[in-house]
Amino acid sequence: MTSPSTIGLRYNEQPRHTPRAALLRGHEPLAWLQEMGAWGIDPTLLACYVMPESIHSIAAGGLFVILPEDTAIPPTGTQAELYGLSDGRLYLPLHATVTPALADDELQQILLWDVQVFHPRIGLVGFESADRLDLSTLLDFIPGPSTAWSLAQEGNPTRPPLVNIRIVPPTVADILQAPDRRPLHDIPPSQHEKSSESWPDKVKRKLLKAALSAIEKTLDKLEQHASRFLSEEDRQKAGRQANERLANPDHTPGLFGRFIQWMRESLEDLERKRRNEINRLVLLFDENMDEALRYAIPLDNPYAHRGTVPPTSSLNRRDAMRFDIGWIHGGSGGDVWQIDDQYYTLRQKYLDAARQATARGDFKKAAYIYAHLLHDFSSAANVLEQGGFYRDAATLYRDHVKNIPAAAGCLERGGLLLDAIELYKELGKHEKAGDLYQQAQLPEHAANQYTRSVQQALDSGDYLDAARITQHKLEQRTQAQDILLRGWTESRQAEACLQSYLGLLAQSDDDDLPRQLQTLYTETSEDKHDTFLQVLANLARKKQLRGEAYNASRRLAYTIVGQQVQQGKPGNLTLLEHFHPADRLLAADTRRYINLQQERLREEQAALWRLDPKTKWLKAVCHRNQFLILGVEGHYLQLARGNWYGYIEYHGWPDHIRQDNQVTLITEPYNSHQVLLHNTHGVAFKDLVLPRSKHFDDELIITTPAKLPADAVGYTFKPDGDVVVVKNQNDSVSLLYYTPEFALKYPREYKLSEFIMTQPANPVIHTPYRNQKFYIGIDNRLVEIFEDGEIYVHHLADTILRITLAPAYANPYIIISTPSGSMLFKEQLGAALLTADDYFAATPVDACFISSDHFVLAGRHQATVYYVPDGKPKEVYTIEPRKPIVSLLTTHKKDRFALVYQDGSTSLHTADRDE
Repeated sequence: MTSPSTIGLRYNEQPRHTPRAALLRGHEPLAWLQEMGAWGIDPTLLACYVMPESIHSIAAGGLFVILPEDTAIPPTGTQAELYGLSDGRLYLPLHATVTPALADDELQQILLWDVQVFHPRIGLVGFESADRLDLSTLLDFIPGPSTAWSLAQEGNPTRPPLVNIRIVPPTVADILQAPDRRPLHDIPPSQHEKSSESWPDKVKRKLLKAALSAIEKTLDKLEQHASRFLSEEDRQKAGRQANERLANPDHTPGLFGRFIQWMRESLEDLERKRRNEINRLVLLFDENMDEALRYAIPLDNPYAHRGTVPPTSSLNRRDAMRFDIGWIHGGSGGDVWQIDDQYYTLRQKYLDAARQATARGDFKKAAYIYAHLLHDFSSAANVLEQGGFYRDAATLYRDHVKNIPAAAGCLERGGLLLDAIELYKELGKHEKAGDLYQQAQLPEHAANQYTRSVQQALDSGDYLDAARITQHKLEQRTQAQDILLRGWTESRQAEACLQSYLGLLAQSDDDDLPRQLQTLYTETSEDKHDTFLQVLANLARKKQLRGEAYNASRRLAYTIVGQQVQQGKPGNLTLLEHFHPADRLLAADTRRYINLQQERLREEQAALWRLDPKTKWLKAVCHRNQFLILGVEGHYLQLARGNWYGYIEYHGWPDHIRQDNQVTLITEPYNSHQVLLHNTHGVAFKDLVLPRSKHFDDELIITTPAKLPADAVGYTFKPDGDVVVVKNQNDSVSLLYYTPEFALKYPREYKLSEFIMTQPANPVIHTPYRNQKFYIGIDNRLVEIFEDGEIYVHHLADTILRITLAPAYANPYIIISTPSGSMLFKEQLGAALLTADDYFAATPVDACFISSDHFVLAGRHQATVYYVPDGKPKEVYTIEPRKPIVSLLTTHKKDRFALVYQDGSTSLHTADRDE
């Protein structure tokens, strides 16, 4: 007995049936209706049935339309396939017959429905009369609007353009606003001590100390001078007599000795009262923070040595607690208080007060605390910018932080356009300067800056950016097309340039586009046919081509794919589906044609990619399914973005970069899609948005941390996207939390049990964050800081250069790289002393874990794979290439890694053996 599962279709070159029906491929009703509308047949005479995608899905895969009898064959489009009627009951494709041949009784057993269709891939599909589709159900009828437009009135007239900005000059009171200094009467004394203003309190402490020191030095000189005339025996006898007098409790010093003793006691009494005053200030912060701030004394003042005033035993009160840019430099003397034992406590109080002021929107007070009390000008400028005090913020950035890019941004946001333009021109940001000139209605100046920015982009090899500025800023479409065409033939941005070029042509000259497509194809070398095909497929997918241009692009795609299939390269067959978006069957058929062996071969060949050899490549990082590689070509920084299937795209910046400028990419792939581009010379590279696409699952935003403190020792990202900056305060570590837009949220300070003197890292070290813990490298210490306040410090024998963590699922191992070599550190509570005996490898240029128990260290000229069976690294094998290694990359496959070489080439390797 024959069943539907045992029969099939045989293809015949000649049609075997008379057309009686058509299958409209696709799932969009609009496409069905447009096709049937072109036939010129009364829709009520058409019998329509919805074809499923497959026997496993009831989703629409097409519309089967039975034509009226004695109807002429309608002109069908590319989405329609004609069917004929076999044996009066079964609809088959025109060129198909049933195999094996069936007798009438066998057909009778199979054909049980009112309408039967045998599709080449889906198989036998049956419909009842009730399944017939009413075409009117495909239409949505939207009721007309009830708005009475006859009653509309003309709106408000357009406001006149802004042509001038004037700054209201400050008043005399604002300019002379200085801290109001009065003796302290408001801080209550402790129960055991009352504040006293005796006359020794009003004597200058420095004068007392200087006089006492001078007297003691004079006595020492006199004693030395007299001792020269005495024998050794006499000197020893005089010494014994002096000690006996001092040891005698009844000994009474002379007048001169009593004077010296009085001066020492006076100084000690004054110091004691001043220490008590500081203690009262600390207590007052817990009772009344605002009142305590009025008596707070500055810490770490870089302008503290501009004169002093007579020391007293009481703090002075300041009624004005507002940020004042004029008083940052000082200008008058100040009493210098020694607060070594309360320094950290006061810093904590100040930071808490600043955090609370920022949270409630009192940005002026927060800036006062940061600038006047903590002398943290970067944080003060940041909170002023948040509060809209752009001029003050810009002044701090420019004059005190020496951060010109941040100052320019503040002036721009504050509407101070001409001032901002001068800074942007100083920085070489000519496009931004042109934008501001345009905003200030100075088009000629804007055009001049745009022209300079176009030349900058061309010099750096960024043809895309040059064309963008030419088209959108200078409004020169023809010149933009010429730049893009040059980019297709001359630059490594070939695919993107051709895509944009054809997109512009499609917008401007559709009639001539088919001829230009053919000309471009004729002039394109075979090695770029893949790129040409990708562009055609993208244009078809985005529906940027219409009419004859679309047909021409499809013919060229068929030509290229056909040639590649004949050469044994069927991988690009899948691109044909973009030329038939409604045909869901085509995609499945082409993918089925590509067998697994061919797909594996294509993937491995594509993975052995090579970057542009004209660039000197420096370092690379991975970010989930993609990687970023930095390089320098001439005086310009370049970036390659790629995936593990061989797709590479190039980007660049028009800013000049010096050879000694060390550039670092800092990323936490599972915490943030933001990537910090840090450089040691403070160049403010333009933000670069790398969009999500069919090649990349994640969008990346590469930003320069221009607003972040320049004296940071590390950066990292938290899972919520916050940027955390690490600063070393010698006996404490500060963690400053910023939003992804670099607005300061709050600081946290952690007291260290020891003093660590260090200079900012060069380049800044990435500070890994995991499980609410930060791993910080400061000088030769590995500092573990839990956010709940616990701190562990581990001593090393040399300075930390890099910290590499094992994957989250692996054992808690950490690779620490130092100038003396590398060591493997296993997390444990408490401090651990690591010595030179713990080094097991030379200093690497890069390190990475490729599995839970395998890691790789890559030096300049060799890379070694290690296995960790029992906490001790064991060497597996070593790779010694003949060219310099610049980075390691983990791949999309487990236990695999890639070596990236300076010339842009790569090699793939595994954990167990070299490939």
